[in-house]
Amino acid sequence: MRLKQLILSGFKSFADKTVIRFDKGVTAIVGPNGCGKSNIVDAVRWVLGEQSAKSMRGAKMNDVLFAGTDKRKAQNFAEVTIVFTDVDDALPIEYEEVAVTRRLFRNGDSEYRINGNLVRLKDIHSLFWDSGLGKSAFSVFEQGKIEQVINLPPLERRVIFEEASGILRFKQNKKEAMRRLAVVDTNAARISDVHGEVKKQLSVLEKQAKVATAYKEKKQRSEILDKELLVSRWNTASKRGSRASEERDNVDNVIVKGNTAFDATEVALKESRDAATAAEDKASAALEDVFAVRSSKEIHVAAIRNEKERLEELTSREKTLEEKIRANDNESEDEKSVAQKASGECSRLKDICEAAENKGRKFAEHSMELEATIAASREKQKEEQRNHYLIVHAEKDITAKVQGNTIRREAVVEGIAKIKERRQDLLDSVKHHSEMSTHHKKQLKQQTQIVEKKKKELDTIKNTIADTVEEFRATEKDLDDMHRKNAMLIARRQVLQHMQEDMEGLSSDTKRIVREAKNKKSPLYNIVSNVYEEVLPKKGYEKAFAAAMRHYAQTLVVATNKDLEKLQAFAADNKIKDFSVICAEHITKNTAKEKAVKGAKLLVDNVSKSKVAEHLLKGVYVVDDVTAILEAKKQNRNATVVTTDGVMCNAHGVIFYAFPRDMTFMREAELNTLKIDIAAAEAVEKKATTVVEKLGKQRAELYLQRDDLDREMRKQEMTLIELNHTLQRTLGDLEGAKGNTAAIDEEGEALAKENTILEASVAELDKKYKETQQQLAASDKALVTIEAETEALFKKYQEHRDEQRGHNEKYKGYTEELHKAKRESVRYEDKDVERKRQKNHDSREIADIRKRYEALAKQKQERERVCHKSEGKIIAAEQLCEKLEAVVENKKTKVKNLEEKREKLREKYKEKEGRKHHLELKIAQHEAVCRALEDEALERYDAPIDAIETQGLVVNAEDAEKELRSLRRALEDAGDVNMTSIEECEHLSSRGEYLSKQLKDLAVSQKDIGKIIGKLERESRKRFNEAFEVIKENFKKNFQILFRGGEADLRFTESNDILDAGIEIVAKPPGKQLRSIGLMSGGEKCLTALALLFAIFEYRPAPFCILDEVDAPLDDANISRFLNVVKHFIDTTQFVIVTHNKNTMTVADALCGVSMEEKGVSKLIPLYLGNTKKEEPAQQQEQQQEPVLAS
Repeated sequence: MRLKQLILSGFKSFADKTVIRFDKGVTAIVGPNGCGKSNIVDAVRWVLGEQSAKSMRGAKMNDVLFAGTDKRKAQNFAEVTIVFTDVDDALPIEYEEVAVTRRLFRNGDSEYRINGNLVRLKDIHSLFWDSGLGKSAFSVFEQGKIEQVINLPPLERRVIFEEASGILRFKQNKKEAMRRLAVVDTNAARISDVHGEVKKQLSVLEKQAKVATAYKEKKQRSEILDKELLVSRWNTASKRGSRASEERDNVDNVIVKGNTAFDATEVALKESRDAATAAEDKASAALEDVFAVRSSKEIHVAAIRNEKERLEELTSREKTLEEKIRANDNESEDEKSVAQKASGECSRLKDICEAAENKGRKFAEHSMELEATIAASREKQKEEQRNHYLIVHAEKDITAKVQGNTIRREAVVEGIAKIKERRQDLLDSVKHHSEMSTHHKKQLKQQTQIVEKKKKELDTIKNTIADTVEEFRATEKDLDDMHRKNAMLIARRQVLQHMQEDMEGLSSDTKRIVREAKNKKSPLYNIVSNVYEEVLPKKGYEKAFAAAMRHYAQTLVVATNKDLEKLQAFAADNKIKDFSVICAEHITKNTAKEKAVKGAKLLVDNVSKSKVAEHLLKGVYVVDDVTAILEAKKQNRNATVVTTDGVMCNAHGVIFYAFPRDMTFMREAELNTLKIDIAAAEAVEKKATTVVEKLGKQRAELYLQRDDLDREMRKQEMTLIELNHTLQRTLGDLEGAKGNTAAIDEEGEALAKENTILEASVAELDKKYKETQQQLAASDKALVTIEAETEALFKKYQEHRDEQRGHNEKYKGYTEELHKAKRESVRYEDKDVERKRQKNHDSREIADIRKRYEALAKQKQERERVCHKSEGKIIAAEQLCEKLEAVVENKKTKVKNLEEKREKLREKYKEKEGRKHHLELKIAQHEAVCRALEDEALERYDAPIDAIETQGLVVNAEDAEKELRSLRRALEDAGDVNMTSIEECEHLSSRGEYLSKQLKDLAVSQKDIGKIIGKLERESRKRFNEAFEVIKENFKKNFQILFRGGEADLRFTESNDILDAGIEIVAKPPGKQLRSIGLMSGGEKCLTALALLFAIFEYRPAPFCILDEVDAPLDDANISRFLNVVKHFIDTTQFVIVTHNKNTMTVADALCGVSMEEKGVSKLIPLYLGNTKKEEPAQQQEQQQEPVLAS
């Protein structure tokens, strides 16, 4: 396995997407300080699962996101992808190429992917266990932290050895097994305690269960009786509330009439109040005008006072300035005489200084002549030295070129031989890759056809799923609508059935007869029925039938005369009078044909056939609307005509528009219709349910087909991608081989030409070397003569300089006295100028004060004129206010009269309101009783009161009360009864059996986990000990190589078990006796850590190793030894070295430059070197690297 490439985007200073490719061997990352080299190392650690922000050199993990610059915005996420190739079995994954990606968003969310698939952080860690990689592996050493291996405590240092020995996976498995064992032990102890407790509880609960069973039966009976009494009380309260509501409605009608008159008064009152408010607003506006004028006047008065004060201030300031000017003129006369004396002294000293200055000038001219002579001599000496240096440098250069050309010529000859061998290898490679590319293209075409076919199949399945889902949702929505409609029909039917059972619409006497007819012991049993049970209308004629039969709602039907006599006898015995009855036997069949009426139908033809219907509906016609009634009456005056909407015109011509309150016939017709509709709805609902279930199954099957096909397509696509990658690699290798062949041919020709040029160059350089030797001897002789002449001139110059310095000291004293006198003269002149300037300034200020005085005087006169004018405005505004206040008072009087009228109306209807309030209180009381009973039903029985009423519990109230009291006493006497003991007893019995089984299973699990832990410990101990011994020997060897001697060792700290022991490092460089490795220098610590690193690599080579400026503390000799060791591992391990050292760069197969052309943004400059680079001299390698470093 090797590192193929690293892709960074938005990570730290790498704002743009950056791809770093790594080939086999050594890759050196170079660049100036602060350009972002170490960010590449951080990116590797981060993508391999590092979670410490401190390890990333930040305060928090969000610091790895690109923070932006003056020209760029901050990135919203950071992403790093690391790609490994030639994986084989190095990682537990079935891919030859593995790409691990980590992405962090600015809000803190993270994503981890392996080959594009989302995974957990735990999966990343598991992937790299025991591979030599991972966040705690020994393959990445950050900048300045190579010594950390030496400074770590022994227990923390052993983690590196565990990674190298490959026991981290065993350690993790053991940790998981120990956790599971702890859980099993805890569960076993807990279950054992619970099992013992269950046994104790079971014997007690068996006794309590018997008592609870008897208690439960009594409790159920008491609840039945309690429900019946609850329903009875609710019915009584409901009826009383209805009567009070009717009376309240009558009173409310009277109040409504009174409210109409009251509202009219309110409207008039509102209008009057609005008029009064408007008048008050006008008065307020006028008053505000008065206040505004007064305020303006007061402002002007205040301004006049202020201006008067300012005039007084200006007069005072003018007097002060005039006195100041007079005082200044007197002071000027006194200082004129003093200034004249200072001027005379300055003239005397000036003459003395001029004479001294002339003498000093002559000294300076002679000094300059001497300096020029010395400078010319020294220039001649320097010229000769430069000539000598150039001759020496030319000699060295010629010598170096001769040596270089000789070495280069030998390398060229050897290179020509190697090129011939490599050219033949490349020709064979071109042929092989051409054949492989043809084969891969054929495979790719076949795989593409397979993928396209799968895509079409998947699209077909998706379209079918979409259609099925749409049909399923539509059908499911229709089914929900059917459920709701059917539920509403059933609810309506229940309400009507309750009304039918309660015989609503019948008088109490009629109800009593009907109940008696249902009593098997009664003489009226099964001989009496309601008329609405005998006759049922057809659909659409319910209202017409109800209107025509409105007078027969209370009528009972008996079949024979004998039955009628029984009914009459029962009514007489029980004093029942409020009922009506018809005897079917007394009805004579009417053979006369009904007279036809145009536009009307006989109602009897649209009801169920019976003698009662024909008798009661004789001569009753049905029309469509009210307008047709008059037309029908014209044709048959004695006919009764009804409309389908329920309007009736009887035989006397009276038209009844009001719909009858008694809805008995409508209720029965509706019940019959509901029965049919519910049956039809249930059939449709059942059919729709079947369709929904069928569609649901079909949808599930399609989803399964889609998932299977999708998985298959993804699998084929992965195969296609792998084939495409293989083809691209093959084509790339083919192009590379062709390009390398052409390059090798060009390189061979270039080397042949170079060999010829080098032969001629060596001969020419020998000739130049001899000429340079002769020039060097002549230059040495001339240089000695010039140096002697220069020394004599310099001695003469020193004597002249001493004489000049004495003269300069005297001249300096005269000059200081002259400067002092000049300063005094200038001071008097400056004071005179300042006095004149101040006098002019004061004169200008006096003129300005006089102008301001005149302007303020004019402004004060104008303000006095405005104040006089404001007096007239104030008087006019006050008069207008008085008029408006009189109008306001008149409006308020009108409002007061209307308020008195309103109060009289309020008193008039106050009594009615009181009555209404009293009735509403009664209604509220009855409703509160009903609600309390309903809440009680919901609270105690979790059912509405009407649901309790429909249970059909019929008992005598007095007997029920007695029995209920008896049961309650028995329940109270029973004391505390554990009602849950019945279920608990059954539950504990089954639980005891379950716990026994669990204890057996846990014992087996404990034994199995113990075996696993023992096996893991034995294998870990064996592998760790084996790895430790090998690494220890390698460490000793590498230490002596890097230090050229010395002693080193690895030891366990004192511990009973090597799996818990720390690891100490003992290191003694040659010639030193150190008591602790902490006393070693930085370079010694670095070499010791490298010796340990390479010792681990010898035992378990890592796929790659990243070293960040580990060579910084090493000198050139130690770097050479370090690089020699690196070369030893190049065949098994890739090395990525961040360095500033040119010697380290010489071993690199590729240079990767990092620069920061744009401030804050890192940029990559790759430079891949050929294999011949290593054979070139160090001087030429440095010249090739200079452009990269300059970038």
